[in-house]
Amino acid sequence: MVLTGRIVYGDSLSYLQKIAVVSLPRLGVLNELYQVGGFFLGRPSWSWSVYPLYFVLRKRLKTDHLGGLWVDMTLMLPVAYWFVQGWRTRLWRI
Repeated sequence: MVLTGRIVYGDSLSYLQKIAVVSLPRLGVLNELYQVGGFFLGRPSWSWSVYPLYFVLRKRLKTDHLGGLWVDMTLMLPVAYWFVQGWRTRLWRI
């Protein structure tokens, strides 16, 4: 996301954002190592493959504001409901 904003839009980061970009991913990597004991590289992650495309699409459609967030949440509501109900009735099997 940071690279997409920097390369596509020429955005710059503030001092606190730079600290967050450096420190928070490290916490995520440490959590992955602690939880799983290693890295799983079998499939791409949404964070670097799909979400930047979604970010660019929202900027181009000019929905990168609170109203756009409400639309996104409304569109995700049926999927979230299905997920919760499927989990409760054991329809969701992994």
